[in-house]
Amino acid sequence: MPGLLLLEPYFVLRHTVAAVARELRIADIVEATSLDSATQMLEHRSFDACLVSVGDDRQELALIQRLRDGVLACPPETPIAVTAATVDAGLVLALKEMHVSRIVLKPFKVKVMLETLTKIVADTAKVA
Repeated sequence: MPGLLLLEPYFVLRHTVAAVARELRIADIVEATSLDSATQMLEHRSFDACLVSVGDDRQELALIQRLRDGVLACPPETPIAVTAATVDAGLVLALKEMHVSRIVLKPFKVKVMLETLTKIVADTAKVA
């Protein structure tokens, strides 16, 4: 199974997404609870895809940009999807420029998240 980094600060949401993805054998999920822990993981380990929760302060965009700049262990073209509670035109533009393949608004249905995970995992085949 492809390895996927899941950056999500909320335990229940993170744990639910990870458990369902593992159970359905969509991806082997590595959970990161904070931006700092995700950064440390990405500095030392490559993942096939990433699912990043972007907070209202949007600090996570710097991490995505670092990945795209090739300064982390993952290839710059690693598929990335984002979840966010609020989205505006500026965020959409920034994510588009960073080649984020999908944006999922919170709260979301499990079906939507499964479709997102399936899509970014399928995108890993294009990178390999």
